[in-house]
Amino acid sequence: MPKSFTLKTVSLLALFITIISCNDQDGIKVIDLSQREKAQKVFETKDNHKLFVAVSSMISPVETFYLYGNLIEYISAKMGVSIEFKQRKTYE
Repeated sequence: MPKSFTLKTVSLLALFITIISCNDQDGIKVIDLSQREKAQKVFETKDNHKLFVAVSSMISPVETFYLYGNLIEYISAKMGVSIEFKQRKTYE
Protein backbone atom coordinates (compact mmCIF):
# COMPACT_ATOMS: atom_id res chain seq x y z
CA MET A 1 0.00 0.00 0.00
CA PRO A 2 1.46 3.41 -0.91
CA LYS A 3 2.42 5.74 1.93
CA SER A 4 0.33 8.64 0.57
CA PHE A 5 -2.79 6.43 0.47
CA THR A 6 -2.37 5.47 4.15
CA LEU A 7 -1.76 9.09 5.17
CA LYS A 8 -4.86 10.26 3.28
CA THR A 9 -6.97 7.47 4.79
CA VAL A 10 -5.84 8.25 8.33
CA SER A 11 -6.39 11.98 7.78
CA LEU A 12 -9.90 11.45 6.43
CA LEU A 13 -10.72 9.08 9.28
CA ALA A 14 -9.49 11.62 11.86
CA LEU A 15 -11.52 14.38 10.18
CA PHE A 16 -14.63 12.18 10.10
CA ILE A 17 -14.29 11.31 13.82
CA THR A 18 -13.76 14.97 14.71
CA ILE A 19 -16.85 16.08 12.80
CA ILE A 20 -19.03 13.38 14.35
CA SER A 21 -17.81 14.01 17.92
CA CYS A 22 -18.29 17.79 17.70
CA ASN A 23 -21.87 17.46 16.53
CA ASP A 24 -23.52 16.42 19.83
CA GLN A 25 -26.10 19.19 20.30
CA ASP A 26 -28.22 17.19 22.80
CA GLY A 27 -25.59 17.43 25.54
CA ILE A 28 -25.36 21.23 25.43
CA LYS A 29 -27.04 23.08 28.30
CA VAL A 30 -27.84 26.76 27.94
CA ILE A 31 -27.51 28.88 31.07
CA ASP A 32 -29.55 32.07 31.22
CA LEU A 33 -27.76 34.54 33.48
CA SER A 34 -30.40 37.24 33.06
CA GLN A 35 -32.72 35.44 35.49
CA ARG A 36 -30.77 35.27 38.74
CA GLU A 37 -32.09 34.37 42.14
CA LYS A 38 -30.85 35.50 45.52
CA ALA A 39 -28.99 32.78 47.37
CA GLN A 40 -30.06 31.94 50.88
CA LYS A 41 -27.64 32.71 53.66
CA VAL A 42 -25.93 29.55 54.72
CA PHE A 43 -25.10 30.81 58.19
CA GLU A 44 -25.37 33.93 60.27
CA THR A 45 -22.16 35.40 61.59
CA LYS A 46 -21.47 37.17 64.83
CA ASP A 47 -18.71 39.68 65.42
CA ASN A 48 -16.43 37.17 67.11
CA HIS A 49 -16.63 34.41 64.47
CA LYS A 50 -13.83 33.68 62.03
CA LEU A 51 -13.66 31.60 58.91
CA PHE A 52 -10.49 29.53 58.70
CA VAL A 53 -8.96 28.86 55.28
CA ALA A 54 -6.21 26.25 55.19
CA VAL A 55 -3.85 25.74 52.27
CA SER A 56 -1.14 23.17 51.85
CA SER A 57 1.30 24.97 49.63
CA MET A 58 3.32 23.46 46.84
CA ILE A 59 5.46 26.58 46.72
CA SER A 60 6.86 28.92 49.35
CA PRO A 61 4.53 30.22 52.09
CA VAL A 62 5.12 33.81 50.96
CA GLU A 63 4.21 32.98 47.35
CA THR A 64 1.14 31.02 48.48
CA PHE A 65 -0.10 33.94 50.56
CA TYR A 66 0.56 36.29 47.65
CA LEU A 67 -1.47 34.10 45.30
CA TYR A 68 -4.40 33.49 47.68
CA GLY A 69 -4.42 36.86 49.48
CA ASN A 70 -6.74 38.75 47.12
CA LEU A 71 -9.19 35.86 46.96
CA ILE A 72 -9.33 35.63 50.75
CA GLU A 73 -9.87 39.39 51.10
CA TYR A 74 -12.67 39.25 48.52
CA ILE A 75 -14.43 36.36 50.27
CA SER A 76 -14.05 38.11 53.63
CA ALA A 77 -15.60 41.32 52.29
CA LYS A 78 -18.48 39.53 50.56
CA MET A 79 -19.32 37.37 53.58
CA GLY A 80 -18.73 40.08 56.14
CA VAL A 81 -16.60 37.82 58.30
CA SER A 82 -12.90 37.86 59.12
CA ILE A 83 -10.81 35.10 57.65
CA GLU A 84 -7.73 33.55 59.17
CA PHE A 85 -5.37 32.08 56.60
CA LYS A 86 -3.53 28.93 57.71
CA GLN A 87 -0.82 27.14 55.84
CA ARG A 88 0.39 23.59 56.27
CA LYS A 89 3.60 21.91 55.20
CA THR A 90 1.93 18.77 53.90
CA TYR A 91 -1.47 17.49 52.85
CA GLU A 92 -1.64 15.19 55.90
